[in-house]
Order: sequence, then C-alpha cells, then structure tokens
Amino acid sequence: MIILILGLTVNEGKQLIIQAFRQARDSGKSDWYRMTTAVLKNRLLGITDRKFTEASYGASSLTEFVSQFSDIFDFDSDQNLVVIELRKEERATLESAGGSVTPGRIRIRGDFWRAIFDRSSGNKYYWLAEIGVVGTSPTDGNCPTLPTIDAEKDRKWRQSFVESLPYLPDEATEWAMSLLPLSRLPSDLRHQWNQKLTEQVHQRLIGWFEDEGLKPPPDFVTEVEPRQERRATDLEELRRLIQRVVQEMTEEELSQLSLPPRAVLKATTPRKP
Repeated sequence: MIILILGLTVNEGKQLIIQAFRQARDSGKSDWYRMTTAVLKNRLLGITDRKFTEASYGASSLTEFVSQFSDIFDFDSDQNLVVIELRKEERATLESAGGSVTPGRIRIRGDFWRAIFDRSSGNKYYWLAEIGVVGTSPTDGNCPTLPTIDAEKDRKWRQSFVESLPYLPDEATEWAMSLLPLSRLPSDLRHQWNQKLTEQVHQRLIGWFEDEGLKPPPDFVTEVEPRQERRATDLEELRRLIQRVVQEMTEEELSQLSLPPRAVLKATTPRKP
C-alpha cells in the first residue's frame, strides 16, 4: 500500500501516474494509454487508499500536477475535458513490461466476486445501481451486465501466474491448463495465487466501471488486515517449499548447501522427554 506524505518528489509523482496506466493496461482496455484526468484521479485514489492529493506535489489541481510530466505525456484539451496520452516510447516500455503492482491486500465484495466467476449457472449478473447490489434480474433496461470471465480468460490468468513462478511444478502447469480446483495447486502456491487472482478481479472491475461510465460503490473492496495466523501459514508453506527444493538437489548442490549453525544444533540435539 502506497502512503502519500508532503514533500514527495516529482519523480515519485511520475511513477504513481505510470502505475495508474499500468493498471489500465492490465485491465485489458484497448486504449489503456489514454485517460481523462477524472479517470486518472479515480485510479490514483484507488492506488493510494484515497490518500492522494495534488498538494502533496505542490500542485493546486490535477491538471497542474500532470503538466509536470510533459516529457512522457501528450495533452488533449476539449473545453473542460482534459485527456492525457502516453507517448509512444513510454507506451512501448509498458507494453513490453510484465507483471503489475498489487494495490495492497484487499477483498472483493461477494456479489461482485460471484458475478465474475459464475459461468456454470448460465446466469447473467447486472449492476443494480439504484439499490447498490449485483443481481440476476435487471430492474430496468439500463442495468449494465458485469463481465463474467470465460474459460479462456480463466486459463490465461492461471498461465500468467504459473509462468511468473521462479520454479515450475508439474502440478501447477496441469492445474492451469485443465482449470482444476484450487486444491490441486501445490499448497505453497495457493496464497500467492489468491492474492494475484484478487488483483486481477479488482483491475477487471475497475476497468468495467470506467467503460460503463459508472462510479464504483465505496464498499466493493475492503482492505484485509494482516493476521498472525496468515504469517504462521506462510512459514509452514516456506518449510514445505524448502523440503521440495532439497529433494531435487544433486549431491554436488547439497554439498554446497549452507545451513545456519543454530538451526543445525536445534535439529540434532535430542529433545528432553
């Protein structure tokens, strides 16, 4: 999570805007490299947990803030509408870059999550803005349909995650290609995948709201507080990962392995009855 403070540098401001465009790229928008200042402001607030202010960068307005970065942006003003567009060089850099920046640990509201993933029931899910919920029966003809993912998009997200791993277990490849349940993914990877999946869903929904010209409800995502139990689970997953790596090491690699003396002593000292 990015926290803004007074006195941030111009370069930090530029990186924040580039992050906003990176999120637009990851959402799948065809014209991700163009956005109005209003859309940009909404993305900056989302990235910074609504702590972004132009004043932190010595600017009195968003237009004045982004004007500092004319080296990477072109500006198109039409009356009160200001559109900024990444220049070709910067666009090419982002197009060739992989990965994305996670906006922190968040949880997607249940009705939105169900709308993204429930393709087996055949239901269509609509945003019922007047009552602030997702439903399967539109209240009128103006209710937009939420972007439920198809099998190909699901597979693409999984493959992207698997390809980003520093090692590639056979089980993970099969899980991705065959769209197997989470229980078939190696246990030490499940937490990472859940975080990545939440990020993908968040970006997809933000992009959808922008395309529909709608404002996301304030509670469609909530921040998840760190828990001691989660840290304990992460430690156990790390232990299992190390065990798997050791099993794959050659005799030469094992001979070069360096172990902390204190841990060796604890492991070799007989426990008291």
